[in-house]
Order: sequence, then C-alpha cells, then structure tokens
Amino acid sequence: MAVITYENAVQASKLLLSQLMNIAYDKNMEVERLTADNYAMNYEADPGSIYKTAVSQLSQIKATELRKQSADKAVQVARGEFYPRVGLGGNIGTNYSSAAQNDIFLNSVQVPSGDFVTVSGNQLPVITTKSNFSSEKIKYSSQFNNNYNTSVNLSIRVPILNAFRARNNVALAKNDVKNAEYIAETAKIQLKQSIEQACFNMTGAYKKYSTLLQQVNDFAQAFRGAEVRYNEGVSTQVDYLISKNNLDRANINLITARYGYIFQTKILDYYQGKLIL
Repeated sequence: MAVITYENAVQASKLLLSQLMNIAYDKNMEVERLTADNYAMNYEADPGSIYKTAVSQLSQIKATELRKQSADKAVQVARGEFYPRVGLGGNIGTNYSSAAQNDIFLNSVQVPSGDFVTVSGNQLPVITTKSNFSSEKIKYSSQFNNNYNTSVNLSIRVPILNAFRARNNVALAKNDVKNAEYIAETAKIQLKQSIEQACFNMTGAYKKYSTLLQQVNDFAQAFRGAEVRYNEGVSTQVDYLISKNNLDRANINLITARYGYIFQTKILDYYQGKLIL
C-alpha cells in the first residue's frame, strides 16, 4: 500500500507539472535532475545592481513611466483650451441623376402652324420651322464632371466663457500627473522591496541547503558505522533502521532545499532579464 501511494504521488506530480507547462500528460515522462553545483553562493549581483537592471527593462515599470508621460501631454492638451482655435475646411461635391437626359438636334422641317392669314379674301396657312430632337441619358462620368460644386470655410473660435472650464480641466490633468507619478514611484518601491526580499530568500535558501548538505554527509557516515555494527552483530535492527531513516529524511530535505535554492536564483534571473530555461 505504501508503494502504491508513492507511485500515485509521483504520477500526480507529473500531471500537475504537465498542466503547469501546458503540455500533454505522459505518465512515462522523465524530468531532468538538477543539482545546486552550478548555482554557487557568489551570485553575480547585489540588490542595488539588480534593481537598476530591473527598472530599465521590466515592462510594468516602463508602462508606469509611459503613463506618466501621457499625463504630462494631457496637461498640455488641456492648456490648449485657453487659446483661440482657427479652423480651415473645404468641400467638393457633384451630383448624378438616373433621369437626367440630353436633347440632340437632328434636323429642321417646314410644317403648318395651324394658324391662317386672310389675303384678298383667301385664308392661307402659316408655315413655321420645327426642329427635331432625340433624347439620350447623360453618361455617369459626364454628370460628375459637369456638376462639380466646391466651398471653402474659415472659422475662428475665441474662448471667453469657457475659461473656467478650461482651468478646471487643467487642474484635473495636473492631478492625473501627480497620480501617475505616485503610481510609478510606488511600483519602483514595490519592485525594490521584492528584489531585496528575493535576495534575502536566496541567501537563506543557500544557507539551508549548505547545512542540509553537511547533515546528509554526517548521517551517511553514521549510517555506514551503524551498518558495519549491524553486520558484525554488535547492533540491533532497530538501531540500523533508525540510522537509515535519519539518512533518508536528510536526503529528502536536501532535495527540497536544493530546488528551493535554485528557484530563488531563477527569481533573481527574472528581475535581471536573463532567459529562464
């Protein structure tokens, strides 16, 4: 039952790791065993240098600086309401109608007008000239070219009654600047405190790892002595198991401390913009 319990714990840990990495779960997956040998105590950065590097490259700090610059520009925009505004505009347009037609002259003919004149007692018809035309729709392009209309306008707006509103807008914009500066400064303070805390945690984790490493060595020597005494029959099985359990617990604690120390160094690498593998 103990073996089955530990096997299930291993698979549960693999499942959780796969979910955290957003990869497909594989019960046969193998993870690389890490040692703390490549993570010496002489970490090549102190809290001050790490903070300088983090301020210059972390996106959340850059975002607060950009918001502060945006607030400064907003003050200048609000002050623009105190000045007159000059506007210049223009318009060009044309018309089109599907019913528009054009008359084309064909010829002229002489036809009676329907009126008469009396000459020597005789009625003579009056002849008039009649022009014949044909109609056709005006082309789309021709209408656009012939119906152009344009206009130009110039406006000047002098602020008089809105001066109080402009003054209030400037005051509100200045408050936004102060708020943005406060947020930026707070973000830097929190970043500095987080880096100092991370350095403190890294130092403490390394001390714990070093102590447990020495403890494992001590328990290993004690276990070798207990094993020799047990094999020679001068010690009991209880003493042998106690020594072995002490060594096993020390090894488990060492593994936990090792990964805890490595994790703390990766946090400091993140603040320095180093690639985390």
